[in-house]
Amino acid sequence: MKKHTHIERSQTKIIQQSYHCAGCWNPVIVGFDKAGDFIECETEDCPLPGLVSARWVDKQLSENIAEAASARKVLKDSIEWLNVGVANKLTNEQIMHQLGF
Repeated sequence: MKKHTHIERSQTKIIQQSYHCAGCWNPVIVGFDKAGDFIECETEDCPLPGLVSARWVDKQLSENIAEAASARKVLKDSIEWLNVGVANKLTNEQIMHQLGF
């Protein structure tokens, strides 16, 4: 959904590079149409509740990845499907042999 507002032309690149949608964390698009200047989320039908810095989004994603790794490590003995593929993992030599090298 487009949010029409006055945007200085010199700020468009900074906004697109430095900010993301506060709702879905995807990048935003700054554009111009006959109704005026607008900021829009890249995600179709996102209501764009506001903006957050790209740096903040990167930090949150890094923290989420670290927390997920910790959770997998703690839960891998309790939840069988977390170990799927670990026992069947092939060595590089086995993979090359299957490929015919």
